[in-house]
Amino acid sequence: MLSLAAVMLAGTTSIAVATGIAVIWNRDPIAMVNSGRTLEEAFPGRFVLGVGVSHKESVDGRGGRYRAPIHKMREYLETMRQASTDAHPPGCQAPLVEGALGPKMTAVAAALADGVHPFLSTPPHTATTRQILGSEPLVAVEQAVVLTKRAEEARSAARANLGRHLTWFNHRRHLTRIGFTKRTSGPVAAIG
Repeated sequence: MLSLAAVMLAGTTSIAVATGIAVIWNRDPIAMVNSGRTLEEAFPGRFVLGVGVSHKESVDGRGGRYRAPIHKMREYLETMRQASTDAHPPGCQAPLVEGALGPKMTAVAAALADGVHPFLSTPPHTATTRQILGSEPLVAVEQAVVLTKRAEEARSAARANLGRHLTWFNHRRHLTRIGFTKRTSGPVAAIG
């Protein structure tokens, strides 16, 4: 993900690029923060480092060990914040956002990150996130968009995308926490 961000930044002159999200189980926190610093130094003001815990199913499926995600995220961000900047100019730090869905993980971001990058959010969820973070930190809500004029094509693409996310426990728990059920009525039923 960081390599792709570098390629995208190098191929443009003004667009900002963010990782959404670089998984913490796959990278040492010092390597992660220094990768962000390198991209910030090379492309000032154009890179945002988004990190997150991902999903047990994905992490364990790749041979990792997903455990105590809130504790791990707090420890990881603390290590990133304390990392030496010897190889980079003073103050060279990409903004750091956390892929947080629930209130506990959002509280970790409020204490140790520059904001959050939530996914599958609703306006009330975003408002709650803002309350937890306060007025200053970044809230960069991911919104999936299907560019087509044909409704059935859009619904099909949305179902396929959402279906993949519904296989992961964290996303199912998040959707339940913000009020969705297996049989939600209204516009969501078209993708449910």
